[in-house]
Amino acid sequence: MLLRCLRTLSLLCVLSLSSAVLHRVLKETLQKDLDFYRQKYHQLKEAYDATLLDKATQKSENLDRVKSLKALLSDEDVTEQMKRFHQDSELTFDLKMKRFHQDSELTFDLKMNELQDKLQAFHKLIQSLQKQMDSLEKSEDELLRLQLQIWVFSPGLGLGLNFSLDFSSSAFGFLTQRWMMSLLRTLSLLCLLGVSLGVLEQYFSKTHEHGRSAAVSRHYKEQLEDLMSRRAESKVLNQQRLQQMREDLKDVFPAALDVLSSLGTFQDESDRYLDQLVEEQQQQLRQMERALREFHDGPFSSSKRITTTTVPSAAANACNTSGTTTTVPSAAANACNTRGITLTGSEEPPRLSSPQQTRVTPAELPRLSLQQQQTHVCVCDRDVRGCVCVKVCVCDRDVRGDVRGCVCVKVCVCDRDKHQCVCLSLSSGRVCEESVCRSQRREEREERERKRTERGEREKKEKKERERGEREKGEREREKRKKERRKRERRKQERERERKKRERERKREEREKDREEREKKERQTGREEREKEREREKRERERRKRGRKIERGERERKEREREKRGK
Repeated sequence: MLLRCLRTLSLLCVLSLSSAVLHRVLKETLQKDLDFYRQKYHQLKEAYDATLLDKATQKSENLDRVKSLKALLSDEDVTEQMKRFHQDSELTFDLKMKRFHQDSELTFDLKMNELQDKLQAFHKLIQSLQKQMDSLEKSEDELLRLQLQIWVFSPGLGLGLNFSLDFSSSAFGFLTQRWMMSLLRTLSLLCLLGVSLGVLEQYFSKTHEHGRSAAVSRHYKEQLEDLMSRRAESKVLNQQRLQQMREDLKDVFPAALDVLSSLGTFQDESDRYLDQLVEEQQQQLRQMERALREFHDGPFSSSKRITTTTVPSAAANACNTSGTTTTVPSAAANACNTRGITLTGSEEPPRLSSPQQTRVTPAELPRLSLQQQQTHVCVCDRDVRGCVCVKVCVCDRDVRGDVRGCVCVKVCVCDRDKHQCVCLSLSSGRVCEESVCRSQRREEREERERKRTERGEREKKEKKERERGEREKGEREREKRKKERRKRERRKQERERERKKRERERKREEREKDREEREKKERQTGREEREKEREREKRERERRKRGRKIERGERERKEREREKRGK
């Protein structure tokens, strides 16, 4: 029983001690929490008081500024000055803008009027070119009509010649009667005479037309060359003026750049159109020159004319009645074919070394027999550049066909020293007339003219080649300038891109720099705020310490008072 009481008392003591300990622990914990929350409250209150103080300070400063601004604005002098400044600036700006617009409009109108004048000049030039093209087409039509007439007429000439050449062929061998042969010979001569007259008339008329067409062609060619030179000069001047206008208008009126670009496009199109017209006219001139050359090389050319040899009438009758076959080269064959003799070609006999080999005296003629009365006839061969000798026997037959005697024809020999033909007569042995020599000189003159014509054509061809080379060179230069312009534009675009890239880099660097400065300021502001926070915490601790001292002093005072009252 006693032990149970002691156990109970011990338990009660333990419980009282534990409760006292727990009460003390709880009291200290609550006191710490109370101190912590009281400290937080005081900190918030100080921050709020500081904020209110800052706002009050800013408000007072703002009020002072507003008062100073109101005082400044209430001053009449300042107000008048501001009004006058605004009025002057607005008036100056309006005057400058009005003058700028007037100057730009006037400059633009002047440039547009100049461009309109140039366009009208271009239109007039195009109209003149069109008229020249029409006249060229007319001249070309005349040339084509002339060529058609020539080639229509040429088959008739060929038919007459073939008929005359084939007159003594085997197809007409059955006409052996003399009166039939005389009649046919007369008809053939009449036909040949008519054809010859028609050919001569057509030749002289067409030669006149050929000369007139050549003069017209030269006139048009000179006009075309003059036009091309003036066109090149005007093109250079227009390019220079256009560049000057672009440079002038670039700083004055930016909207005119689009107009200038369109005008430049129109300029390029007009240049291409005029170049095309010039090329077409050159083609037409080349066609005209080709037609004239074909006309010159046609059936009336000097190289295709039939050369004739002067033969006396008796010899001509003998040739018409002989019917013998003689061996001669091509030149002599052409001479005899015009008189109805059938000839066959052979190799060329040896040339004569001197004119004395063909000289025959009249005393030698009676001693010659019919077979021995064959003499060497020398004709001039332009290809061999010497004399070609052939044997020709011209015999006169009676009605029964017997040989009555031989008639000697003229003999032409070439004198190499004098470079001309010397005509001899076998019957008299003296020098005859210079008709054959004139024909030889005419042939030489025609040869020189042909060479001069070939040289002229060659020079024309070389000139055309030079012009084509110059034109190609001009085109290459234009392409080169175009490539250089494109290269400059690309370089300009690249420089613009580089400038924009540098601008972006600069702006990015500025943003980076601003961000770094802002972060630096923020860090500096945070450090200052932390320092201020530490200062406030320090003041708060000191204040709490002073508060605790005051509270402890109050408690001690109250305890002393209670002790005094208890005593």
